[in-house]
Amino acid sequence: MDEGVEVVLIAVGVVVGITISTMIGAHILRAAVALYNGLAGGNNSNNLVPEPPVAKAIAITFMTNLAAFICGLLLGGMEVVERARGGGLGDNLQLVYFLVVPLVTACLLCVMLPTTFVRAIFVALCNFVMNVVIIGLGAAVGLTMLRVIGTLLHMLYG
Repeated sequence: MDEGVEVVLIAVGVVVGITISTMIGAHILRAAVALYNGLAGGNNSNNLVPEPPVAKAIAITFMTNLAAFICGLLLGGMEVVERARGGGLGDNLQLVYFLVVPLVTACLLCVMLPTTFVRAIFVALCNFVMNVVIIGLGAAVGLTMLRVIGTLLHMLYG
């Protein structure tokens, strides 16, 4: 395959992946706001965060993904520099990444929704927890399917 065609296919794949992940992330963000509002006391509470419309949720999710990507590039660059010096930051960088991304999400929620920073942090934590649960469930289903397929193949071909 021509090298130019490979680059185009990779670029198209990246654009499609970003689009799909942003759409899914927007709906997860809306669900995280609904979860926070339920935990904060329901419709009668004064501590509610307004649920963003789909378009605004897409914008928030896209900007959060972009900021997380830039953060990952910066932290990855720091790791390369430290390894070149003979050291390395290792797991500390992952901890920094998992602390920075919810804070960036909270800042974007403060800017794009009429809410306080503390409420936005709780919504970002709800969003993070929901993402972890969804990824965990997806991994469990995938591993279960692989196990079933492996068992069937073992029964068929011995």
